[in-house]
Amino acid sequence: MNKQDFCKKYNLTKQQYDGREQISGYLDLGSLTSIPEGFNPTVGGYLDLRSLRSIPEGFNPTVGGSLDLSALTSIPEGFNPTVGSYLDLGSLTSIPKGFNPTVGGSLDLSAL
Repeated sequence: MNKQDFCKKYNLTKQQYDGREQISGYLDLGSLTSIPEGFNPTVGGYLDLRSLRSIPEGFNPTVGGSLDLSALTSIPEGFNPTVGSYLDLGSLTSIPKGFNPTVGGSLDLSAL
């Protein structure tokens, strides 16, 4: 799915898509298994991406609440999101060198 189709389907502006405009509240994308390159939102509440199998390089969202990435088994180098509350990476089996997220609450790395 390209950027334009993604924005239309999930009712996002192009500025919200790339993080230049905050998405207030939460963003529930829990059924997605992949996201398009360049998607890098700023979300005031939680961001649910629980079904993602992979994330593209450069994906570093800013999330005021929780970020659910519980199905990911690996992350690319440079993935360092900013999360105000809980970051769920409970299925990761390894982390790349330099992994240094900003997390205000707890970080789940239980499968490591």
